[in-house]
Amino acid sequence: GFFVKSRVASASFTIPNTARVHNNHAFWKGKNEVYPNMLRMNIAKDDFVDETVVCTIEGSTDGHDGSFDLHKKFSLDTSKPQIFTFNSETENQFALNSFPSIGTGKQVPVGLWIGETGEYTINFTENSYAGVRISLEDKLLVDTIALETNPSYTFDVSETGLNYNRFVLHFNANNAPLASGTIENQQTDEDQTYQFTSTVDFTDPDLGDNVTVTAECPTWLAFDSETKTFSGIPTNSEVGNYTIKLIGTDLMNAKTEVSFNLEVVNTNDAPELLVPLSDQTAKVGVEFNFALPVNTFGDIDAGDILNFSAQLENGSALPEWLSFNTSAKVFSGTPSEPETLNIEVLASDLSSSTASDVFEILVSPASSVEQNMEMLLSIYPNPCKDFVTIQKKGVSGSAQIVMRNMMGVPVYFGQFEGTNTQIDMSRYASGVYFIEITTEQHTQNYKFMIE
Repeated sequence: GFFVKSRVASASFTIPNTARVHNNHAFWKGKNEVYPNMLRMNIAKDDFVDETVVCTIEGSTDGHDGSFDLHKKFSLDTSKPQIFTFNSETENQFALNSFPSIGTGKQVPVGLWIGETGEYTINFTENSYAGVRISLEDKLLVDTIALETNPSYTFDVSETGLNYNRFVLHFNANNAPLASGTIENQQTDEDQTYQFTSTVDFTDPDLGDNVTVTAECPTWLAFDSETKTFSGIPTNSEVGNYTIKLIGTDLMNAKTEVSFNLEVVNTNDAPELLVPLSDQTAKVGVEFNFALPVNTFGDIDAGDILNFSAQLENGSALPEWLSFNTSAKVFSGTPSEPETLNIEVLASDLSSSTASDVFEILVSPASSVEQNMEMLLSIYPNPCKDFVTIQKKGVSGSAQIVMRNMMGVPVYFGQFEGTNTQIDMSRYASGVYFIEITTEQHTQNYKFMIE
């Protein structure tokens, strides 16, 4: 080694890489690089800084190695603080201290030269150890700091001179947190407040390590990491089974998980009116047909089934001329006199919860055209197997055709200009269907069956 003395306040001195021949390791000859398994630390007071380095290098020993280590050379100014590591068995003092591995754990004593009493700071300026927990122990104050969260340590010194016994660096392979137990599976009902506080604690065997507790859970479920409490209100869309994870994470991101199953049990939701029914008109002596739109009522419960019924708004039965097919959800019949009816349609689920709506049927006298419409438009054969024929007699212009199944879902759209047209029914399943024919003069509904 050698010393350089400057006679001016600001000066620079450069040693080229070609001249740096302490050993053959590129480790010491690189520039502005981060090398693995190295810890740089210094002691600072006012504007003075002194540095020491600890590293793990394959081929080195715990003692002094001429190819790897550097002895500590102390400043001639004894008022300045100095920092170094040392081997308590060989009494070697190191500015650069290398050893082959940390094994299951390693302790490296840190020595100080203190020229003046007062406050000092040890700074950890670079740490490239991966998966290694490093902590600094202050044996005088019985205090330990983890380097992952504390890049510096400030302390007071009341005695000057060499100090070999106050500080120790601890190197240990990181251990994942430990969980104190397990969590039993949980169950809660839909639309009810769920709250659960875990009694599982996470600890970490590593000196100076800290554990942060988090959780992986669905969005409807909140987690308070301070109290380890889960809380939330699941809705119908959250019915099902969930795997909830309580996670303890240490400062080096090692994790330990405790999982449990949470089942959200379905509770019945009543049917809902989705689209209000529109009022209808009917003519005396003309067949009336009205199919409930398929989206009139709904139920958000998975697998629930709705049953339909109809009555007058006052609870009385429907008039004799009007029937309601509960399977097809279709009203049909031929009124015999003018009247106004308020019809209530009820949708009930399997738990007998009900939703309803009321619509009006206004029955008025038929015009001469309407009275003759059924004679002017005819559908045959009824029932049919293959083809059905729609025929116009004395009705001018085009006719629009809409055919619906028993559920009220349109299954056929068509138009014809001539006196008749045929529809191939062989593609449709057997059952009751409704055809709505609209001409320039009138709209008429017909019910027919496919065998």
